[in-house]
Amino acid sequence: MAEEGRPQLTHPSPKPADPPGRRASARPAPPGTNRVPGTSLEPMTDSTEAAELYERALDLARQGRDEDARETFERAGDAGHPLAALELGDMHRRVQAHADALVWYRRAFDLGLAKAATRIGLTKEDEGDLDEAVAWYRTAADLDDPDGTYNLGILLRRAGDHDEADEVFARAADLGVPEAAYNLGQHHRRQGDPVKAEQCYRRAADMGLALGAFAVADLRYDEENVAEAEEWWARAADMGHHAAAFNIGVVRAERGDVDGAIRWFQRAADEHDHVGALRRLAEIFEERGDLDKAEEYEEKADYHDPNVPRAEIIAMSWRGD
Repeated sequence: MAEEGRPQLTHPSPKPADPPGRRASARPAPPGTNRVPGTSLEPMTDSTEAAELYERALDLARQGRDEDARETFERAGDAGHPLAALELGDMHRRVQAHADALVWYRRAFDLGLAKAATRIGLTKEDEGDLDEAVAWYRTAADLDDPDGTYNLGILLRRAGDHDEADEVFARAADLGVPEAAYNLGQHHRRQGDPVKAEQCYRRAADMGLALGAFAVADLRYDEENVAEAEEWWARAADMGHHAAAFNIGVVRAERGDVDGAIRWFQRAADEHDHVGALRRLAEIFEERGDLDKAEEYEEKADYHDPNVPRAEIIAMSWRGD
């Protein structure tokens, strides 16, 4: 990546996207966010009673009446509403009551909700039973659940089965998982195929993953096409990537556009408390003789730098010099 004599930029991590290795369903969602059923094994319940109970439970949850909501979700689940059963599983999993969570997730699965298989897999993974987790993710993948398919790819990659993992990631990408497309790009880049890598990164970016745009920029920079790298970093910054604005600041400073560098470093600092950007701003203003502003940025950098001991930060705040 970075070479001697070239600016020190932030590069994409070689690790798979989404470091926990799991999609949003790794953490139980708040009540009501499971409303879209997803892929079904069979038609969902058409019980008016179950639907009314489910909606009532959601209202109670929104009011903060958790116990009443739980009881009403149970009535809806007993009446055959799969999303109510899923909500109950999530409620139990949030407090690590895995046995109770599995009862309701299995009920949701039996009622035709494919993504309940993913939740069972996640719970089994929480318990450390990776064989069972893989089995349930395979079930979810067979039913075209995006999260279950992606999670299967992650566990296969961790187990060293890279070929099948890539096949599974390709399926997950087809199901709309941008992290899967990015991970495929990482595989192709490690294999020395930047063309295929870029195709995957662009696909991830088009699906809304800032890391995909950031990775395209990194490819362009390695090709010494700095102008296009800046365009892709700008896109990644607009999509919320924490280091993209910093990288633009670095290359602007490298070519002598200090005012442009300040604007991008300031954006990285304002939007993400980027420590590197704050320190570069401190350096720039020190060189300009604005020592007060330089000290202000240096103190902010120290405050946000995890490598600076908190006691030292407190001491600096007490100095008053």
